[in-house]
Amino acid sequence: MKAAKPGRAAKPGRAAKLGKAKVSEDFAVASQARYGYDLPYHSRTVRTELERRYGKQNVKSSTVPPSNGKNVKLADQRHPKTNVPFDSKGFPNFEKYVKYDTKLDIQEFRSKGSTGQMRLATKDLAEAIKRGKVRSSAFTTKQLKAIEKGKDKIPGYTWHHHQDTGRMQLIRENLHHDTGHIGWRAMSKGK
Repeated sequence: MKAAKPGRAAKPGRAAKLGKAKVSEDFAVASQARYGYDLPYHSRTVRTELERRYGKQNVKSSTVPPSNGKNVKLADQRHPKTNVPFDSKGFPNFEKYVKYDTKLDIQEFRSKGSTGQMRLATKDLAEAIKRGKVRSSAFTTKQLKAIEKGKDKIPGYTWHHHQDTGRMQLIRENLHHDTGHIGWRAMSKGK
């Protein structure tokens, strides 16, 4: 059935010509409008509706954090202590504070634990320094030694597991710690 243009009545369909009511079609259209199906998709709204229907404990997602996730309530706001902005889903946006940002091979990334993932990111950083993509002068001697050895920890910094699988961001350790948040590790488990 074609929808009528605004301000015009719909042309009578086959069911109307036969004198039969089109209740099911009209009900479906009304239901879609009532539930906002004609509106743009918003993943948070969908997750909230699914949690309402089936219970929070029964809804798992690797893209939308649970509403009770750490600091998810700060969606579209800034962290009160660190001033780090949070995106519309409740993930922190460290872009302004990133010392190095990398996207690792997903297969290799998934084959490692958290420490191994941080080592992969450090090795990637070491290669970027060797290729001249990152200045070695941006790091102290102690930090450079940790980078050269492929350590999981670089003094004064930590690797942030971005919510996009395989993406790692090197940021100041105290900023990461003080900006409590839900990240990739929790999301990869479908929290």
